[in-house]
Amino acid sequence: MNKKAFTLIELLVVIAIIGILAGFIIASMGGAQEAASDARRKADINQLSKAVMIYKTDHLDTPLLIDADGCDIGSDCSSDIFGSASVLRDPNGSYYSYESADGVNFTITSRLSNTNEYYFDSPTGEYIEKSPVSGVCGHIDGDNLASAPTTDLCISGTPSSVSGTGPWTWICSGSTVDSCSANTLLGTVNNPAPSCKAILDDESSTGDKAYYLDTDGGDASNKFQAYCDMVTDGGGWTLVASAKGGSVPASNWNGSVGVNLANSSNPNTTFRLADITINNLRREGSAMVRMTKSIGVAVFSIATNTFDSSVDSVPSNTACTNIGLTENCYTTYYDVNTGPYSLYIGWNDSRTGNIAGHNACNGKPGVTNNRCDEWDWSTQPNWIKYWLR
Repeated sequence: MNKKAFTLIELLVVIAIIGILAGFIIASMGGAQEAASDARRKADINQLSKAVMIYKTDHLDTPLLIDADGCDIGSDCSSDIFGSASVLRDPNGSYYSYESADGVNFTITSRLSNTNEYYFDSPTGEYIEKSPVSGVCGHIDGDNLASAPTTDLCISGTPSSVSGTGPWTWICSGSTVDSCSANTLLGTVNNPAPSCKAILDDESSTGDKAYYLDTDGGDASNKFQAYCDMVTDGGGWTLVASAKGGSVPASNWNGSVGVNLANSSNPNTTFRLADITINNLRREGSAMVRMTKSIGVAVFSIATNTFDSSVDSVPSNTACTNIGLTENCYTTYYDVNTGPYSLYIGWNDSRTGNIAGHNACNGKPGVTNNRCDEWDWSTQPNWIKYWLR
């Protein structure tokens, strides 16, 4: 009697079928294991939330654990509010998370096998499942700010508390974590600027006002406030000297330490910055000087390399009525009354303005269309200002 054996092809087909069936069985078993793990997670979250609610009921006058950034139950969370449930762990060995910003409302969270979050939300009393959200920094990430950020921290994810006094840092947490930061505006108390122009170039300007400057580039211990014009003639002008009618400068207007420095943040007072401060601004690239007066138009000139308030004569220079130095330009008129040469600018002989130095106009600046018209200082509306950029 002839016995028929399986051919090689038939054996291969049978083996393939067995492999496919085994794959289905293994996949099914894996899915069943994930389902069992998720069921345990949900049961644990239920038990933990009930433990906290019981603690809350038994301790009405005591707030719950406050941790706005979240803590791991059984690790860095206090175990008091969870009781014996604090030993519960995720089936994969990780911790469940607790979060409460105010000690009243709280969430307890796990992550399911499909990466969704499953959590108890105490304000609603609901168990919620939601898809994971990536942590993404808000639009202020990388911006220059005047104060610590409080809004728009994250586009998505949960923001941490903001750290630092400027620059500031925080993170946006979700299925991924994004590290965020914001810088202090240049020209603020924690980040003084070398000049008003530097503030403007850094896009840190918040309009015409007093800003903090540190012109020597040191440790900022000698920072001071100076008034900046951020709009007129392109902006970025640092007010280095000002004289106001009714506030006649002292006879030592030429003092190298400056005059009335406490007034440097107020454009409507009389003051002059110290020689070294003006020279530091000059080194920062402030090549243009602008003179504005209560009478007549603004005039512009190129500042000389060094300012010395003791100088009582100046080299000849050219001043014009436009910042491009192309319109109505005249050689300035000079004599011993013209004052410190790097601030003195004039437009024709009849429209001269100066902040006087040693022995110049008896130490007082001219403010109207005539030089050294000292008698006009009793008239409060008269003023003269010198700016560098």
